[in-house]
Amino acid sequence: MTNTHFFIQDARKSEISGRINADAEPTIYYYVMVALSCIIATFGLLLNSTAVIIGAMLISPLMTPIIGISLGASEGSNNLFRISMKSLVLGALMAVFLSVFLSLLMPERLITAEILSRTKTTLFDLIIAMASGAAGTYTICCKPSSTILPGVAISTALMPPLCIIGIGFAFNDFTLSWGAFLLFLANTIAIGFSSIFIFNIFGFKKSYDDTHKVNSFVKILRNNIFSSIALLLIISVPLLLFMLNTIRENKIQGIISSTVRDGIGTIVLDSEIASLSYEKNMEKYRIDMVIRSTQPFTSENIRKLENLLEYKLLYPVAIDANIVLVQSINEDKNINGYNELFKALNADRDKPVEVIEVKTPEELIGNTVEEKITLVSGAAYDHFHFSYDGKTGIYDIVLFIRYDGEFEENMSRSIIAVLEDKLKRKVNLSMVVEAMTSPAESSVSADEASTTPIGGPEASPEATESETDGTEGSSAPEPET
Repeated sequence: MTNTHFFIQDARKSEISGRINADAEPTIYYYVMVALSCIIATFGLLLNSTAVIIGAMLISPLMTPIIGISLGASEGSNNLFRISMKSLVLGALMAVFLSVFLSLLMPERLITAEILSRTKTTLFDLIIAMASGAAGTYTICCKPSSTILPGVAISTALMPPLCIIGIGFAFNDFTLSWGAFLLFLANTIAIGFSSIFIFNIFGFKKSYDDTHKVNSFVKILRNNIFSSIALLLIISVPLLLFMLNTIRENKIQGIISSTVRDGIGTIVLDSEIASLSYEKNMEKYRIDMVIRSTQPFTSENIRKLENLLEYKLLYPVAIDANIVLVQSINEDKNINGYNELFKALNADRDKPVEVIEVKTPEELIGNTVEEKITLVSGAAYDHFHFSYDGKTGIYDIVLFIRYDGEFEENMSRSIIAVLEDKLKRKVNLSMVVEAMTSPAESSVSADEASTTPIGGPEASPEATESETDGTEGSSAPEPET
């Protein structure tokens, strides 16, 4: 039995082609609708209103010229292809310039969640656009008056990315513009590819005589399907990179959130995270957080959190914390954070102020190693040796630790990352781990011990300028501040 679902009479094809040809023309109606949808979308994005943005996508006419480009490519109509491309380019430029002007009218330059959500394009956006384009073209071929078309217009985000490009230019944030441009480009190519595919299935192809039938068919495939696939593959590369970067950022965000949440619960009771954000630069992670607590925090508490995060992230961490003291009342207790703060202040009033200035490499290395080893239950830090090679600017450090198990590699990496940040030099680290049950030796030299290099090869004695066991003076340079 022959399946005639994808068969359309020539008269029906001519009707569809004629309607698409007429709609693809860049008329006054087209430009007015582009302007109106751009105004609605721009203010919807700036006001962070999802409903307003959906309304803008419903009336946006930008999908029509993309369908025209696809039909022109399928039928081999250079005129339709050229007219549709002109409509798309002029409409897109009009939307970008208009959104720049509208954004400059705003008294505040706020980057809303609706804007940010359309600047991190992934392969999933490409798949959604392909499905949307196929649905729209399939509906045009089968039931052009169907109510499905408005839903297709919503799923194909074309106008919002163009508006974000303009917003990025107005706010001098070209990262926004680039991300939105990639989304618009990906959607346009994906819709065009799926539309060409559907049009070819329904037989929208240029007619050829029998003599040139095979060659012409191959030519159509090469010009339409293959070129579209090539464009899809090209645009997929940056989208894949964006997606991998997003996955990595989400993983880091999860590590930071879970570590801080679990950490403050053990360091200071009755505490919780109110907000948390972070950014990473070349030197360290900088984390801003707001904590609600019934107990006052100290700088030592914050340093413990930094220590935990450095172990998890393998990178130096600096926390900027704002503590909001609250009162907790239930049938069992009534705790007022301010009363606890006053108690702590009164208890510390008569204590002498101790100013600790860490200047020498010995102190920096010793303090860093000691606080890191406290993260490992059952481990005891003994002492360390280190040497500094002035020619290469490298510290070679040997740690002597007592522990009945094996240290995770993350611990070594965490120590190296923090020491390199504090010493401002390259660090090679070796760890000598001895069982807790073995008798402690009064002195063990680095040459006699069996060490496991972590950060790189040990410096040779000839290249070493200075060497110390962590208690004697050293001629190594003082850390840069």
